[in-house]
Amino acid sequence: WLHLGGLTSIDKDVAQELAKFEGIGLFLRGLKSVDKDVAQELAKTKKNLDLMGLTSIDKDVAHELAKFQRRVLWLNGLTSIDNDVAQELAKVEGGLDLDGLTSVDKDVLKILKSNPNIILDKEYRD
Repeated sequence: WLHLGGLTSIDKDVAQELAKFEGIGLFLRGLKSVDKDVAQELAKTKKNLDLMGLTSIDKDVAHELAKFQRRVLWLNGLTSIDNDVAQELAKVEGGLDLDGLTSVDKDVLKILKSNPNIILDKEYRD
């Protein structure tokens, strides 16, 4: 793991270089927000990606992160998401851990459950 939990923000160029990391994964819990360009670069990593520091994302960021196709993407800092974000995240092909969600609309839950690779809090699992 490359632990860079102290980073609170990065730009597209830094994200592009981090995505090339060859270890087990990237630990970037310090990031509080990312824009779509950063998300696009981070989603290219072939390793695990820990973005637990993100507390909210918009549809554009979700769209880019959904391109993550490798191991596990952790977004446990998200406590709620709307339908648009859920629809984008449901497209992820790798594992997606969303077990930090505490407020989930029934329509959002249905969307998320359509993808068996998405891990939800035990309260929301069948």
